[in-house]
Order: sequence, then structure tokens, then C-alpha cells
Amino acid sequence: MIPEAIRCRGRGSSGMIPWVAVLALGGCTYHNVMHNAGDLFARAEADRRAGQLEPALVAYQDVVRKTGTAVRERPDADWADDALLLFAKAQLRLGEIGDASGALEEAVRRDPGPERLAEIDVYRAVVDDVTGNRVRAFERVNAALQSMVQAGRRNQPEVRVPALHEDALVDAHLLRGRLLLRQGRPEAGWWDLDRAVEIEPRVRPEAGVERLRWAVTHEEPDRTHRAVDRLLGDNGADERIDTVSVLMEGARERWGPRDAAMMLAGVDSSGWEREARGRIALQRARYLDEAGDTAAAARIAVDISRGLGGSAAEARHSATRRRASAAEPPSPREMSTAIRAAAAVSPASSRYRAR
Repeated sequence: MIPEAIRCRGRGSSGMIPWVAVLALGGCTYHNVMHNAGDLFARAEADRRAGQLEPALVAYQDVVRKTGTAVRERPDADWADDALLLFAKAQLRLGEIGDASGALEEAVRRDPGPERLAEIDVYRAVVDDVTGNRVRAFERVNAALQSMVQAGRRNQPEVRVPALHEDALVDAHLLRGRLLLRQGRPEAGWWDLDRAVEIEPRVRPEAGVERLRWAVTHEEPDRTHRAVDRLLGDNGADERIDTVSVLMEGARERWGPRDAAMMLAGVDSSGWEREARGRIALQRARYLDEAGDTAAAARIAVDISRGLGGSAAEARHSATRRRASAAEPPSPREMSTAIRAAAAVSPASSRYRAR
């Protein structure tokens, strides 16, 4: 039974598909519709991982439309399970869990081969995780990974390797890594995240955020420091700055501002985009100020203010600069004012935005 989200609507009183539509969606359907939908999905994934959420959203919606139309018009085609799986993946990215689940169950009902079933089960596990059934999610993704790895080891010409196999393998390692970290099993969880990055380097920021999130959650300061260092060393992770900033606030609450500032020391050599690097540096300066090291905090704020270039910020920093140049630490009041002023200035100039 075709899921409700895919069923054809508005075919006319006869309910029949015109023959011209059938012909148009004949032998070239897989190559045209599925190739285009696959390219759109890959583009959406790249945009999502780069923090470009609006174009990613549009592309996912286009994937849903194209694959949904293809399955409606040719529900019994030999490529329909591919279309259902791609439809479900796009719906998962859009947060449409019910529609995704319906498509996945329909794909299972079609009795796919073992390799394709393993792929489908990866995303059924994602649905389980999102809906709170994490025990079943772990069982499913673990079994799917074992099946997919075994299939990858076979070198038999008759074994069809699914076109989406590598994407599913990456998503499976990310999901299992997250589930293991949630269970408090960091060594195994980090291994899975590292494996996902080996297969697809573009997921490095996503994996890095998961490492940091669960290290803070499980109150592991050494792992938190390592996770932050890896994120600051990844030039593509600056798109995740908001998440990193919030997680570091959690680290500060657990271990205090001095330790949190030490964990962020890698920002000095980070290759992040200048605006993002400046925001994290200001966060570190605030922690240093709270820990009583106002002189170090002042130096950071002054360095950042020189790159911002705003006249209002320069005026607000003038007292701090005068004291810093005279090797006289600013007062806590002046330090707090300076840091707040620097954080409030908009990065209007291209000079600030350049690396």
C-alpha cells in the first residue's frame, strides 16, 4: 500500500493515469527522475552541513516532490524501492517523521534484497531514535551496519551494491555513535563518529558537535577539552558556532570559568572564519574575567576590537586600551563594559569577515 503522502491526487474522474504520462515515465524514469532527485538530495545535504538551511529545505522538498511523483506513477517499477528510500530520507531531514516512516514500511513490504533492507533499517532506526524507542534504534542500526559491512566485503559481481549505500553507512555510524555516547560508552561512540568522518569528511563538524555534547553531558572534562580542540581545528566547524557556544556554557557551569577558558585556548590558532573565531574568543575572555584574570581578558577584547573597526566600539574600548598599553590591568567594571561592547558590534566590514 502506497503511503498517504505519496498517493496520487487529482487524476481526474476516471482515476486513470494518461498513457502519455506512463510513456513519459517509462524506461528513462529511473535515469531522469531518480538521477535528478539524487543530485538534489546530495546538494541539500551539502547545504545543510554548511549551515545553509534555507536552500537545503527547498532542495529536500523538491526531492520529496520528484520521488513522490515517480512512485505514484509507477508504483510497481523495479526502481520504486530506491525512490521510496530517497523520499523517506528527505522527509526525515524535513522533520516529517510520519511520512518518512510510512514510506520506509512500504519499502519493507516490497520485500527488498538484504543489502537494500539494511539501508532501509538504518532509517527505520532513525525514526525509532526520534520517537524515543532507542533500544530498538540501537538494535536495528547495529544489525544494519553488520549486514552492510559484510555486503561491502563481498566481491561478487552478482551482488548489487545499492547506489545510496555509502550515505546510509555514514548515517548509520553517526546514529550508532550518538546512541553509544548517550549510553555513556565514549570509546565505542567516538570510534563510530571517526568512522563516519573517514567515509565522508564533510560530516566532521556534525561528528565533532556530538563528541562535545555528550562529553559535557557525561561530565568528562578531558574529553570535552579534546572535543573542543578538534572542533576549533576544523575550519568547516565554524558554521556550528551557536551550538559550540551553548555547549561551552554548559562546560562553564560544570567546571567553572577558569577550566572553560582553558578548554577554549585553541581559538588562538583556529582557522575558523574571523567572525566566528572572534565570538569564541570573546566568550573565552568573559570566562577569564569571571575567573579573575582581567588582564588576559582585556588583551583578548582589545585584539578583537582592532579587527572590528567600529568607531563606537573604539570609543568604548579607549579606557581599556590606555590601561593595557600602560601594563595596568583594567578594573572589572571596565573589563565587563569592554567585553559587552565588543560582543555587540556588528561585523559590517569585509575586513572583519575575511579569514
